[in-house]
Amino acid sequence: MILGLLEEETQTPVTLFHGVRARQDLYDNDLFESLASQHANFTYVPVLSQQNEGDGWADDAGFLHVAAQRHYNSNF
Repeated sequence: MILGLLEEETQTPVTLFHGVRARQDLYDNDLFESLASQHANFTYVPVLSQQNEGDGWADDAGFLHVAAQRHYNSNF
């Protein structure tokens, strides 16, 4: 769905919250990061619910709905 929207060159803001348990579960992470750098209207927010020691994770962590609340509260 996201690829279709971006291919249509929609100007509508699109945000993908990608919630998984651990870093190794982030499928297509490189693709989504690349798309976010290529399309100003696309925001990619990966969220881990369980950080493992040594992951080096600096992005959002915790429950997905809480990450979404943080994201939207800080963008209004």
